[in-house]
Amino acid sequence: MTSEDILESKLKQIDSKNLTGKSHLISEAQVLGQNQDTKNQSIDIWYRLAQSSAPGEETYVQSINAISQLYLQLGKFDSSLSVIEDSLEYTHNDKCLRQTQCLVLDKLGRLEEAEKISAKYDLSHVDQVIGESITQKEEHDREKALIALKNTSNRFLGIFGLNTDMLNINQGEDGNYRFNINK
Repeated sequence: MTSEDILESKLKQIDSKNLTGKSHLISEAQVLGQNQDTKNQSIDIWYRLAQSSAPGEETYVQSINAISQLYLQLGKFDSSLSVIEDSLEYTHNDKCLRQTQCLVLDKLGRLEEAEKISAKYDLSHVDQVIGESITQKEEHDREKALIALKNTSNRFLGIFGLNTDMLNINQGEDGNYRFNINK
């Protein structure tokens, strides 16, 4: 009997609501989830565990969170978020699941939504990750704005045969800015 046959028989036990195999399957799914090549098998086991559990039950919540985290590790952010959102009716107060949701939203660039959920469920340990992402996004936006400003300025100054590389901008002691043009 191969390891796949053993795994399949254990999955059948779970499907038939045989609870003695659940703890073994959980540990099996956790082991498979650690290896990049077997993460999809782990996801299948976690799905079966979730289906064999009552919604809101600890095993159900643990399964949903594991599935979401595995999809997150595989880079399937939309799938990860979909799993969480589909289960929110039963798991809306679970902080661990909400933490995973915030991390997925962060990866998807939906920072404001992640920040709101983090604040609502008091997930202070996630705030730092979201804060760093917001800082990076703001820095990226500033860089894009500066490039756009420079391009616009170059087009305007080009009318006079000038460009922004010829401009020196200095802030004086009085706080006012002074512009000098080097030709």
